Amino acid sequence: MKNYAFIYYFYNHFSIKLIRLLLLIIFLIIFLNSFLIIPQAMENFRFSLLMLGIFIMMEVFFRFKICRTNPSFKIKDNKKEPLESFTLKSWQLYFKSFNLDELTKDKSVQFFLNKSEIEKKEIKNIPVTKEDIIKSAFNFAIKMHAAYVLPVDIFAAYLALTEEKTKLLFAKKLKEEDVLNILYWSRKIYEDQETIKRPVVNFWGEGIAESWVYGWNIETKKYFRPAFSYDLLTPCYDVLTDLTGFGKSLKRKVVKLLKLKGNEKVLDVGVGTGTFLIELNKSYPNLNLVGIDPDPKVLNIAKSKLAKYKVKASLSKAFAQDLPFSDSSFDLVVSTLTFHHLPNQAKKKALGEIHRILRNGGKFLLADFGKPKGPISYILLHLGSIFDGGEEMKANLRGELPIMLKDKGFIVEKIGNRYLGIEFLLARKDNL
Repeated sequence: MKNYAFIYYFYNHFSIKLIRLLLLIIFLIIFLNSFLIIPQAMENFRFSLLMLGIFIMMEVFFRFKICRTNPSFKIKDNKKEPLESFTLKSWQLYFKSFNLDELTKDKSVQFFLNKSEIEKKEIKNIPVTKEDIIKSAFNFAIKMHAAYVLPVDIFAAYLALTEEKTKLLFAKKLKEEDVLNILYWSRKIYEDQETIKRPVVNFWGEGIAESWVYGWNIETKKYFRPAFSYDLLTPCYDVLTDLTGFGKSLKRKVVKLLKLKGNEKVLDVGVGTGTFLIELNKSYPNLNLVGIDPDPKVLNIAKSKLAKYKVKASLSKAFAQDLPFSDSSFDLVVSTLTFHHLPNQAKKKALGEIHRILRNGGKFLLADFGKPKGPISYILLHLGSIFDGGEEMKANLRGELPIMLKDKGFIVEKIGNRYLGIEFLLARKDNL
């Protein structure tokens, strides 16, 4: 909670707000310049789109993840540190000196002042320790059987701690019972401060608006995410991936890395919309092509595309960790940007399945995000993982994919140059 509170405080600082606004203006100007005003190469457009996208991702993360974070413990469950039951706004007391002027800007505090008939000019600024304020505010919340400590509790705590010197509550004829009643009233009016309405969103890997997602249940939710994470975006998948460089450009790079005879049986794990099979068929038209994907909607798009480009391939709905093929039945298996969606257990099962269906000497080309190289790569990949991959992507970013491959009996080598954080691992099955 402390880390979230620090980000909240830092992001809401006036100077940071100004910097954020300037960055938005700069990124928009760069984007418009590369797209509308002076048409340039697609690579320049992708860079400007990437920078604008990262900025928007950070803003959305702040608004929908940080700002909607509840304290670590409800007051009734907090047996150790009172601050762990403070809301984000209340936590600001921890990061800077006690500031009455800023505290009285809060709507719940203004409501308290109004109902208690206290004017701001009547409040004297008397030094009190943070520890005393925290303890007193926590006790006020306990007396009201509240869930969390709010700014209005901190204000009431300050009045109580300074009452001996100011006699303000006495002058207003307010007893402790009256103060608690006004606090309770304030909570009712501004209940959104204590009960944060979270949308059906989880930016640590579950995707936005789960109600849009096709066919998820308790089991498939663990292992299956629609194309581009969101079912609503499935029809736009090809356009979005081409713009970001993860579409045809990536598939063509993978095809160039393959050294085939031209008559092999090839399986695409996570076939998506079929782009890789189409590009592969252009270079090797006599291959026996097979593709699997757990998403029926994206498979329908793939079938239409393959028919349009007259590519013969057998497509079926299946999970990577439960391949419906016999042992030693494929010469080559390829997977591009699928494994970072799988939890570790599913990754290992899928690798075991791929090893099972490969013939002796068969190869598996795995193209997926790897361990970041350098600080910029680290920041971009970790930001990207918030929206695509989430918790499941951690093994990728720790560089564990090669280890997992070796554990399943593969001989592994890295081939080609990295591309947008993606590494290319060529694994060979060798049971000799």
